[in-house]
Amino acid sequence: GREIPMSRVTQALERFEKTGQFDQLAQQSDPDSARRQFEQAYLGQQIRSLVLAPRADALGVDVTAEDIDQRIEQLKGGFPSEKEFNAALEDQGLSESDLSDLVEDQIIEERLRAEVTSEAQPSAQEVNLYYRENKQSFRETEVSHILVDKSRLARSLSEQLRRAPEGRQDELFAK
Repeated sequence: GREIPMSRVTQALERFEKTGQFDQLAQQSDPDSARRQFEQAYLGQQIRSLVLAPRADALGVDVTAEDIDQRIEQLKGGFPSEKEFNAALEDQGLSESDLSDLVEDQIIEERLRAEVTSEAQPSAQEVNLYYRENKQSFRETEVSHILVDKSRLARSLSEQLRRAPEGRQDELFAK
């Protein structure tokens, strides 16, 4: 029931067409294909935002301006300087407002995923019951081996271990 105005998509596309990323995409395929790829990605992001926001509200998941600022500061920390960070934003065709929106969506998605999956883990009682019912699948095996340079010696040692009386194999192996 929500609309994404075509003017918003057009404005975002116009900003994107002025970026180095658009030039790269256009060189890899063609300008029309690059535009379609951007439009699809942009619409996908807009739709995801419109779907996630009401779900987050319903589950009481909120994102504060401080949360967004912290995440943006983390992103900035990955760049040698603020100037290079801003250049990267510009190259992506993003304004600081666009980045804030993207970061907010990302945080909402992370928190929604955590909220939805928080009860998806089995209880200790369920784990114990599963273990008891499937003990045959949980065998412990101990493996030892003897390394030798000559295959003849390896065959001889193997034969001696096979012929050893029951119960003495471990002792003989250790020797």
